[in-house]
Amino acid sequence: MPDAPEQPIAASFSRFDSLKENRIDAFFEGRFKKKKFNGVYLFRSDTLVHKGALGVLNKKLKQDLKIETRFQLASVSKPFTALAFLKLVEEEVFDLEKDIRTYLPDFPYENINPRLLLCHRSGLPNYMYLTDSLWLEAQVNDSLQGYKRSERVGEIAGSNALSHDELYKQVFLLSPSLYYTVNKKFSYCNSNFFLLAYLMEKKLQKPLELILDSLVFRPLGMNESFLYSGMKLDTIPNTAIGYTARYRSYSDFYLNGVLGDKGMFSSVDDMLSAAIGIENGFLKPDTYRWMIKKQTKTNKRGMFYGLGWRVKKYDGNKVIFHKGWWRGFKSYYILMPEEKKTIVVLTNSTMGGFLKADELLGLLD
Repeated sequence: MPDAPEQPIAASFSRFDSLKENRIDAFFEGRFKKKKFNGVYLFRSDTLVHKGALGVLNKKLKQDLKIETRFQLASVSKPFTALAFLKLVEEEVFDLEKDIRTYLPDFPYENINPRLLLCHRSGLPNYMYLTDSLWLEAQVNDSLQGYKRSERVGEIAGSNALSHDELYKQVFLLSPSLYYTVNKKFSYCNSNFFLLAYLMEKKLQKPLELILDSLVFRPLGMNESFLYSGMKLDTIPNTAIGYTARYRSYSDFYLNGVLGDKGMFSSVDDMLSAAIGIENGFLKPDTYRWMIKKQTKTNKRGMFYGLGWRVKKYDGNKVIFHKGWWRGFKSYYILMPEEKKTIVVLTNSTMGGFLKADELLGLLD
């Protein structure tokens, strides 16, 4: 277990009134009965909290989800990568406006700085659309189903996950064409946050797991959170497995080895601790304001992107949030820091469509 958090978070909460609790529960129970939800949820307003869990953690082992279950956050990992990087900016390890070739001299593109990575304006191609063409078909053991399956795996890695060094050398150093001119427009891209992770690893000479643990998890009291870059998820206790809508489990996948853009596992309670820590000054005031500043418009009306967070308004109040999906997992993390409101919804099945931020925020009204 990690050391005690450096910045203890108060965990004393009261319950909502029964009317609001019933409304929240009815929303998720209704979706669960229609086979549109399998997951856990947490709603918090200041000192009031309500949580629930519905569905299956591991169907094969007949395990049900619990409030404490840990889920793959998918792209909700990005805000936590951003928090770690901004901490290093505060420590003057990195400069948001310096060309990243200052830190990676062999990087083949010009005029891309960390700020452009954090707000998705680099114009870089998405590595996920390039790796399969560079990797071979092979028969590998499926750790969940117990049979051989065809899967694209690395020529070097075999049945192991793709490493950061392999991805950087086999994709980025080949200089694939940019999607857009640097800083021309917002283009959501997982490559940006992989590169932020890679920058941190090379500068600090540590794996991202240790960097996030020391800079983010322990200071925020996130004692159950971890990064997963392996191929044996089914061996980790109290951790959900991703399922299709028909409860066929997703096998582990070679791109699990790529972190920063995804790969973080957490629980709703750890996510609440993080939200409270962010409200209470985890970052310096100027850094925090820069993080939630509207850095760029996204492709949706009224939606912006800050540094690692989506930004919008709800009833005149600023909302910072992110959602994610990856191999059976869907996640939603919504913060209204000024109102001290937090919503966390974590699921491990593709059943049902995506939930809307406004729809979830309406449950707290």
